[in-house]
Amino acid sequence: MKIKMSLFVLLFGAAALSAANRTVNLASFTGATNYTTVTDALAAAVGGDTVFVAAGAYAEAELTIPAGVIVIGGLPAAALVSSERIYPGKAGITTAQQTTLNGGGGFGATPHRVATVSGTLDGCVVLNGFSATQGGGVLINTTGTVQNCFIRGNQCHNKTNTGKGGGAYLLGSARLLNSVIDFNMAQQGFAIAGAGAGTAVNNTITHNCNAPTWVKITAGASNTFPYGNLTNTAGTTTWFANDYYMAQTLTTVAQYAVFANATAVPNTTTQKIFTTTETVGYNWDAAVNGYVQLCAAESWALQYLNNLWVANTGMENRPMENVTWYGSLAYCQWIGGNLPTEAEWEYAARRTATGYSNNTYAGTNLAVTTTSPGAQDYFWFGNSVTLPDGNTTSTKAVATKLPNDIGLYDMSGNVMEWSASWYNTILTYGADPIGSTTGTSRVWRGGCWSTGKSSSTVLTRSSYAPYQKGSNFGFRSKAQ
Repeated sequence: MKIKMSLFVLLFGAAALSAANRTVNLASFTGATNYTTVTDALAAAVGGDTVFVAAGAYAEAELTIPAGVIVIGGLPAAALVSSERIYPGKAGITTAQQTTLNGGGGFGATPHRVATVSGTLDGCVVLNGFSATQGGGVLINTTGTVQNCFIRGNQCHNKTNTGKGGGAYLLGSARLLNSVIDFNMAQQGFAIAGAGAGTAVNNTITHNCNAPTWVKITAGASNTFPYGNLTNTAGTTTWFANDYYMAQTLTTVAQYAVFANATAVPNTTTQKIFTTTETVGYNWDAAVNGYVQLCAAESWALQYLNNLWVANTGMENRPMENVTWYGSLAYCQWIGGNLPTEAEWEYAARRTATGYSNNTYAGTNLAVTTTSPGAQDYFWFGNSVTLPDGNTTSTKAVATKLPNDIGLYDMSGNVMEWSASWYNTILTYGADPIGSTTGTSRVWRGGCWSTGKSSSTVLTRSSYAPYQKGSNFGFRSKAQ
């Protein structure tokens, strides 16, 4: 049996789960002793064996639990008996911690489910898994049982929008019992999904949400557009060598909460340090010893409650805001994507089924009117509720206005969108333009709830320092 176990060191603040390279102490089981890694223990285990996993964090561990084998977590480091395990929500030995199986998220790598279970997984935290097909956290086979677990911060999605079961996917008569399934996301079956009868009883299921729905942007040299203008000015022809995908909606507060909990973002101003590769060309003016802030708890979007990031009531489906450029990038990397360049953003906003449009706004060339049809049917802008000066004084739920021609919502309003590009007053054209490679501020595109209609066109662009944040800043992800 081949067991995959790789390591990804989480680089967050002190509140983050430890995932440094280390061995894992395991109890002995029938017919096997002195196994020091999950890989060794499960490779040797057979039906009837029980493997006791000591408390600790397991970075990017894909566990394949054979039929008939029981894996028990939640043990204090020195304990080797099941009576000392800690169940979700149950007070126990004060020196123990819940065993964490950490899938490592997307981060541009191959999607990585945490565990495939044919035996029994008991008393563990299943965290930060990523599957493109079924069960972001666990895939429970027909002979499998997952019980007394926390299944949190997992994702399941793909470019055909068929990912099922953010936390768990149940096959046949699989069982999911007495567990907490929260802060997971998928395109179908946000928390759990399955094929067959299955049994899911006595579980607490909350704060789960939809994963991004992806819209394909057709590229190639035959698909050109006049970047940065609506009059087909000579010399502005631009195209992209490869197709890419854009999230159909702005990233929502609920989606961002899944990310923040999966990666244990602390409620501090020093929340993340990027790797050496990631920091090339970054503006570190706001960094504190290399750390930057991603997001903040504030009145509209997120609150930090009992060491969890939770969407404020009624805000779950509104766009995430009060998020820095760094925080936007970190989320995009976590789901295996990136921020779009501003050229990619503009082409997506103007894209039609057969090419591109020269419409003033994303999806329409109508003027703003007091009655439909009008441009106000396509985007939220402000900051007056009396048309034609505005139609909102705050953010609104995503996808509540009409989309553009290829189904992308809110490209002209609701919140401004961070892009990957450095700001420069001069655009570059041709194939795959990325613009400046250095700078002091990052480009945002599109309008928002606090600006008027004149700032909501497909050409609207401005910039802010990447550490800035506010209630009018948001973003959407790109996948390649």
